[in-house]
Amino acid sequence: MITVIGKTYSLETQRVLDYLAKNDVMFQFIDLDFETDEDVSYWHWLKANKIIAIPVVKCGADFVVGDNLELIERLITNCGACAE
Repeated sequence: MITVIGKTYSLETQRVLDYLAKNDVMFQFIDLDFETDEDVSYWHWLKANKIIAIPVVKCGADFVVGDNLELIERLITNCGACAE
């Protein structure tokens, strides 16, 4: 499954979420504006990978930082089982 890590009020995050929804891609959204215990582990993952920008679109060990829809489409295609 695709995981999107971002913030509700980020235009770039909304662009990615809209793109995934429009293309019927199943995804989980981790909203960094509203932290839960699960979100804290994503903060640690972001820091460990030295990621300082959002959104991050993740599938398995692969990820794309930012809202480059071409790269996100490639990630989804390469992930195969991730796109529903």
